[in-house]
Amino acid sequence: MLVFRVAAFYLVISLLLSACQGGTLPTHYYAAGDGWAIYLAWTEDTTQHLQGQVQVIASDPNDAAKQRSTSAPFTGIRNGSDISISFPLVSNYVGATWTGTLKGNAISLVIPTTGLPANPTLIAGSFEEFQRAAQKVQGKVNVAQQVQAQQQAAIAQQQAVEQAAAAQQSRRNQEKNVAYNSSVEAESHVRAAFTQVQNDLAPLQPALPETPSRFGLRSQYAAEWTKMQGTWAQEQAAALATPMTCYQKGQVTYIAGQVTYENSEVKYLDSESRNLGDSIQSSLNAASQGLDALSQWDRNTIVERKSIVSSVTSLRTSMTLRTISRVSRSKRKH
Repeated sequence: MLVFRVAAFYLVISLLLSACQGGTLPTHYYAAGDGWAIYLAWTEDTTQHLQGQVQVIASDPNDAAKQRSTSAPFTGIRNGSDISISFPLVSNYVGATWTGTLKGNAISLVIPTTGLPANPTLIAGSFEEFQRAAQKVQGKVNVAQQVQAQQQAAIAQQQAVEQAAAAQQSRRNQEKNVAYNSSVEAESHVRAAFTQVQNDLAPLQPALPETPSRFGLRSQYAAEWTKMQGTWAQEQAAALATPMTCYQKGQVTYIAGQVTYENSEVKYLDSESRNLGDSIQSSLNAASQGLDALSQWDRNTIVERKSIVSSVTSLRTSMTLRTISRVSRSKRKH
């Protein structure tokens, strides 16, 4: 510290003053206050010209955790009880002039320098007394530095907690967005699968009306079958007629042709019935596959959502435990 580096200098000045001044006025003074201390020492020649040095230590009025320690040479003059000391332009006090009044073992100063007491009263004292006062100032600055360090640590801890919370919230928002997008995608797939099922079931609607029409396929088949049976009965009756004339034989032949035609109609309707059955079965198979796909997608979506919820819960638990751990460590430190 600058205060102690110049201790030898002031000790020499004090010894010279004691040897040369005898019973004259003291020429070394100090004063101390809340957060500051000043030491002033000089030598005086026979023409009352002064030459000396000032030592100041003070805490920064704008920041108690900062300390300012200054040493500066000066020249001056004493006129009875009045003194005036001036600092060189290249000194720490850049050409300032201090004035004062000697009163016994005390001197009242007027200090225009910013950051120092404006009107301190210094008393005759040794450099060791100034050092003890300077140590108190240093101790006060040290306490302020510790308090400031604790405050900064608390602020840093709070900022870390806030940043962690913000990062966690950001991750939650991202996870919510992912979950929402997954839900939208799942809904889109469900709608597409449902539409596909509807499309696959569409051919069944005209084929399987709720109330069968009397002109439907089964009705036509039954009518043709009954008609063929009636014509067949006519053919059998005609074939049994006697005597079998040429006309009668022609009638049998004609009726047989009708039976053949009606039988072909029955076969056609039978074929249509089988084709319709195959078409219905194909549509049912496609619809069943669509329903299976829809069910599988729904199961996958449920599993995916459970996985997302589990991940979010795990992340929240981890972040909470880390935050509690940081706070606990911070409390143990303080």
